[in-house]
Order: sequence, then C-alpha cells, then structure tokens
Amino acid sequence: IVELIAARGDTGVGFVLYPADLARIASGEYQVFPPGTAVPPRPAAGAALRWFTGIDLSPFDGTSGSVQVTVADSLLSGSLAVRMEQPSGTDTLALTGRFTALVVQRLDAGCSQTSRRNLN
Repeated sequence: IVELIAARGDTGVGFVLYPADLARIASGEYQVFPPGTAVPPRPAAGAALRWFTGIDLSPFDGTSGSVQVTVADSLLSGSLAVRMEQPSGTDTLALTGRFTALVVQRLDAGCSQTSRRNLN
C-alpha cells in the first residue's frame, strides 16, 4: 500500500494506492473506489479530502475516477481526476491534480510518514 498525503493548514487530501503486486508499485491506472467497497479489484485507489470552509471542516470521500501513476528511476509521479462526495451526500466536487518525483520509502507496519514536497 502506498499513501500520498498533502496538507496545508486545516485542508488536506490523501490517497491510498493498492497495487496489484503487493511487493512493488507499478505504473498504470488505479481506479478509485468508494469507501466501504469490500474488496476492490487491484490495482485500486482510495481518496479522501478535508476542506476548511472558513466555518467548519467538510469531509469528502472519493467515489470514482482514477489516479494515473508513472514509476521511473524509483520515483513516483502521476495525475489524478477524482469525483468526491460528502458522506451526507449534500455536496460533490471534482478534484484534479498531479504529483512529481516522489520518493517511495518502505516503512515498518503501523508507521506512516508525510512528505510535503512536489505536490501541487
């Protein structure tokens, strides 16, 4: 599993990539599945967004779309186009973005680390 997390202030977005090969991440398209999908076919992705509206924090979950991943020289780059929906179903939004030259690091089980470079 690969986690990509970006945050600024109270707003944050996170993606989880579930590769077909558990030993390595591969280039390709990772389809976004909504939360609660029992066992999505791999490769797959999950997405979440926490957006500060100026009054409160609004959560959004990725319900469809994809994350395109390219692996070159052990660096991870790609783009995303994801439909996000509030758990209450009241609002939706389209989220697009890209990431470049991220270093993938293997961490021990239960560990996580956030890198804030090269995300826009």
